[in-house]
Amino acid sequence: MCTSRPATNAEYFRVTLNSIGDGLIATTADKKITFINPVAAKLTAWTEEEAIGQSISEVFRIVHEETRIAVENPLVKAIATGDVVGLTNHTILIAKDGPTLKRLRRS
Repeated sequence: MCTSRPATNAEYFRVTLNSIGDGLIATTADKKITFINPVAAKLTAWTEEEAIGQSISEVFRIVHEETRIAVENPLVKAIATGDVVGLTNHTILIAKDGPTLKRLRRS
């Protein structure tokens, strides 16, 4: 059993969020990225240093898997409505490194 704790609450939350097995991106109310965990960084091909301060729409680019037409970003809709919003079906993430497409699942 690990008995050491991070020194601050911020450090504790950073360690916890970095340990999550799903991609996680946190933003400000104006949609600027403040945190991206390693899974999200790998999926998007953006490093934490590159992603911090960027618009969520720049880093988390999603399209319909068949038409390749951009779909509404669920974070943008959630901020606008105050509701919990999930991904639409058949959504693909377009990574920064180009043609790498990753199918996203709804949870």
